[in-house]
Amino acid sequence: GKIRGTNGNNSYGKFGSVAIGVLASETPITAKAHNQYYGATAPEVYNNANQIFAIGYTHTGQDYINANYTITGSGLDVAVDNTYTDTRNGSISELRLLDPGDSSLPGGRGHTSGVRNTAQSGTTISITIAQSDINNASHYAGRAYLTFNNISAPSGTRLAGTYNIVPATTNGRGYVPQQAFQIVIDGTGAATSITPLDGSHSHRVGDTITVSDVNLGNNGAPNLTFQVATVSEGQRIYLEQGKGRGQYGIVDEYYPATKLINVVRESDGKRGWDHIVPGWTIATVLDGTTTYRIEPRVEVADPLYTTSAINTGIPATWGLGTGHGSTLVAFPDSSEKAVYSNLSGATWTTAITDGSWVAPQCVVKCKGKLKYYIALGNGGNVNLSTAGTAWASSPYTITSANYVDICE
Repeated sequence: GKIRGTNGNNSYGKFGSVAIGVLASETPITAKAHNQYYGATAPEVYNNANQIFAIGYTHTGQDYINANYTITGSGLDVAVDNTYTDTRNGSISELRLLDPGDSSLPGGRGHTSGVRNTAQSGTTISITIAQSDINNASHYAGRAYLTFNNISAPSGTRLAGTYNIVPATTNGRGYVPQQAFQIVIDGTGAATSITPLDGSHSHRVGDTITVSDVNLGNNGAPNLTFQVATVSEGQRIYLEQGKGRGQYGIVDEYYPATKLINVVRESDGKRGWDHIVPGWTIATVLDGTTTYRIEPRVEVADPLYTTSAINTGIPATWGLGTGHGSTLVAFPDSSEKAVYSNLSGATWTTAITDGSWVAPQCVVKCKGKLKYYIALGNGGNVNLSTAGTAWASSPYTITSANYVDICE
């Protein structure tokens, strides 16, 4: 919001109004600017024809812990579990791309904001985007080289100087523009500064870049070589409609001639797609029903935390652990099998288990309608608990397997 003075306007620029003087007889008035009034807003719905995967917030709300969901629009039989709770302290409530305040557009040169179109085809690791797309690989794939290491040794025959718009070659698949670098050579023949110019893309860490001595004074010195140390990130592609809806990945490679994009998962950096709902089956084929959006990505650093050592009084190898509300749950490799504690973790109590208990290898605390702790391991029973203080396994049989992960 903006606060306006009676004889001035503070809507523009970075600075407000400052009074020249004061009136001794004036009575100051104190006011509060309340900028946390509105609740959460979720205009984006991720769904297919039959069910909703997730909702996307433009604002997640602040300073309250209880909420009721209301869905409006066309469609039938849509219901929301209003008992669901997922509260965060000190979390991100909103992301904004700010206008820089000058004549340029938000995002700067080369910024793309939601390229949308219809796919031609695709697989579990790739997508062929619309034939009409006119952007090149630098728009989508990223991987521009940023920094370098393993610079070749100085040479006494390499002439000192600052060399602008120097061309180069690579042993990798990346693109090196004709005007690739500004390079500074000192009196010993060492490259003291290598500045990349705009236009590179699709490089890999470890690629070797070679600059011919012809472009560094042409005095008979060995060619200058160095390796790519860091690269820029690719954009995200999200499948909005049709086959594969809800899948997304990072653009790893783009071939403009064929319109083929190879993707890697944000979750682990390997080839393939992630899904809005982790564990959802990835479509094996994409086709003309698939619509996509290519967009910038925002990376948020992990929050800081501190650790401390506590004597639990249970001599065992501690494996899985989880918690909900004011209760911590853990599964030591001991006769206790399952234990619980309050948030201090100072005192642990043995939880009740039955004879069909399976040593857990994964656990989740459901937040939706099913409010159970669910723990799975190598066996044919599910361990269930409502509060983490007592577990039942015998009544809950499943296909016997080695279960290593679980999600809600």
